[in-house]
Order: sequence, then C-alpha cells, then structure tokens
Amino acid sequence: MKITEEEKKEVEKHLMEFESVLKKRLSCQRKNIVEKIDEIREGNKHRGRKRTEAESIFMKKYLNNLIKETFNDNVIIEGYNKEKPTQFKEVFFGSKPAPDFIIEEPAKVVCEVKYSPLTTMKTATAVGQCLLYMAAKKDVTQKFYYGCIVFFDKSLKFEGLQPVESNFKDYLWDELNIFLIIL
Repeated sequence: MKITEEEKKEVEKHLMEFESVLKKRLSCQRKNIVEKIDEIREGNKHRGRKRTEAESIFMKKYLNNLIKETFNDNVIIEGYNKEKPTQFKEVFFGSKPAPDFIIEEPAKVVCEVKYSPLTTMKTATAVGQCLLYMAAKKDVTQKFYYGCIVFFDKSLKFEGLQPVESNFKDYLWDELNIFLIIL
C-alpha cells in the first residue's frame, strides 16, 4: 500500500490535534506529576535502590489513562498485567513487541511513550521502537505506516526545539512517517 499525500496530511492534522489536547490537559497537572515522580524516586533512594522502572511505569500509566480518557474509541492501550492487546502475535528478534498504544483512526499509528529529560539516547530508542513496529508486519491489513512518539520532558526546563532538533523532528515525519510530540 502506498501512502498518499492526502492521507499523510490527514494523519498529521489528527496527530497535531492529539498533541494540542494532551498539552492542554497536562498543563495544569504538570507540577503534580513531576512531584509524584520525584516522590517515587525519593522512596527508591530510602530503600537503597537506584532508579527503578517504577517512575517510567507511573508516567506511562498516567499518560495512557489520559490518552484513553481523551480518545477512548480510537486508541488501544498496552496492558500492564497479563493482558497485552497491543502485543504482536509474531516473534520479532526473539520477542513479541508491544507498543505503548495504537491510534486506529484516521489510520493505524503505532505509538511509544517516553519520559525524563529529553536525551539523544531516549529519542533514538523511541525512534528505533517505532521503526521496528512499522517494519515488523507483513500483512498489509495489519501494517503500521505511521509512528508517534509521546515524550514527557520532566525537567520543566524544555523551552522548545533548537533548529537542529526542529530539523530532526521534520525529518522524522517527512521521511520516516514518525510524529514527535514533546510535552
């Protein structure tokens, strides 16, 4: 299936609306979210642990709940118990990958959620995961032609993209069909 320019513009418009809604809903809650993440981190320090996945799981669950509340009918969320509705049936490089969520309309978009201060490594990991999901399906009816990365920058210092980062974001969308959202 070849992606038409019209379809790509429709998906981009939808993802931009998605980004706008998420930013509005998070704007009044941002400080509380960061405080909760810091509380989890502090609890881990008192237990003599370094960083655990607890912060990441909290943030993913929080964003997934927000996404589900906002876009209920068009989103499939990864399960955190035994249920994994987004998990691939096929084994791919020794595992069955499971995207964090999938947007079903206006086209199938596979999505990854990341959090913490925005770094090159986390961005590269998220891009790689989206590409893996997009390339893994052979069946055209199940294939993902678009990816989306939702990145929550908990540093509160993020003031927008620098020119090189903006060029990278444009490249992701223009060349790879991966839309980057930074909250």
